Amino acid sequence: MTSNLLAPQRTRGAKNLLQSNIQIAHRQKQWHFPSDSVSSSAFERIAATILTLRKSFYRRLAMLKLAVTLEKSHLWH
Repeated sequence: MTSNLLAPQRTRGAKNLLQSNIQIAHRQKQWHFPSDSVSSSAFERIAATILTLRKSFYRRLAMLKLAVTLEKSHLWH
């Protein structure tokens, strides 16, 4: 029950962390996200999932999915 109550707070925290990381990346010009090839909402959902997962196996799997999504965005741009 308590995990369901905390879910919106965790999602909000994940989104804030994601926005912070994107701002830092843009300032450092390390990453390039084509705005029309990867929707920010899909990226946010994947990142929020990574941040909320506790088991390392599933976290690695989610990170792999994020990496593939980003790679596709560069290949299909």
